Amino acid sequence: MRLFYLKVVFLAGLVIITYAFLVPSLVSMQDTAAVISGVILAVAVPVLVVSLVKLLFIKKGNK
Repeated sequence: MRLFYLKVVFLAGLVIITYAFLVPSLVSMQDTAAVISGVILAVAVPVLVVSLVKLLFIKKGNK
């Protein structure tokens, strides 16, 4: 059960750090490359989170 909570905290921390700190700081920069990377990061993180949830929480049945 402890491992489950660690997984949840890891995913929540990833989302919070990304959308509270990284994306706003990158999007507000003057450099065009930083703004583009911030937008790409904002689009890519939900895909990463969904794939991590499938990997970490959904158990596959044995066939």
